[in-house]
Amino acid sequence: MLDGVPWFTEQDAAFDGALQTAWDRLLSRRPVLLLQLGSDIHMMERLTAYDRPFYGRADHLVLGPLNPAEVGCALGLSAADSIDAALVSGGPPGILRA
Repeated sequence: MLDGVPWFTEQDAAFDGALQTAWDRLLSRRPVLLLQLGSDIHMMERLTAYDRPFYGRADHLVLGPLNPAEVGCALGLSAADSIDAALVSGGPPGILRA
């Protein structure tokens, strides 16, 4: 799993090409599921654009916030506290983890 992919691509213009080379030469022959994570949706979509190395090789999955029941389950809260926590936090898993 690669988290912060937009940051990597901003730091190194050759990042996605190097990742494609590693995938083609080594990782694609192994039982590997490559997850690329990033909060910048535009940047993540650009990684799989027609003129980019991962064109046609990836699926997009946009994760929304957790609902109150999921927030309560994640934090071990009662129903009422789950609703409060969901309303206060908005439900993003990263915020709930903090």
